[in-house]
Amino acid sequence: MRISLKGEGHVGPAPERKISATILDFAAPVIDPLVQQGLPIATLNNLFQIIITIWNAHVMATPTWGQPEILANLRKMVAGPGAPPELATLFVVLSERRKGLFADDPRAVGEWSVIPDKAEVFRLRCDARMPAGKSPR
Repeated sequence: MRISLKGEGHVGPAPERKISATILDFAAPVIDPLVQQGLPIATLNNLFQIIITIWNAHVMATPTWGQPEILANLRKMVAGPGAPPELATLFVVLSERRKGLFADDPRAVGEWSVIPDKAEVFRLRCDARMPAGKSPR
């Protein structure tokens, strides 16, 4: 089965662009080949859990959030004994993508879900979060 994913919102720079569209763009090199194979929604949820965790760890390490230890701990975990090598590869690929294309996006992902929209199409829904008293720009 071939499925597709859609983010809610329009394309444009942060903060005008919805965080769901940004996350889909961020995850594209990883998710696009897998989505073409057709994945059950449970697998998509697991994959997005990892992708969003990596995104949020990088966001938390920014001066806006001031919590670099979250990224440091995640980096240790994915490189640690017992961690699947695919997880380390995924971390490196997405970390480089974040640094190269999304480094100035300070938004964290709060609540999120992958929901069926229609046959073979799923929608990623995400809430963007910022620290109290701060705006995305």
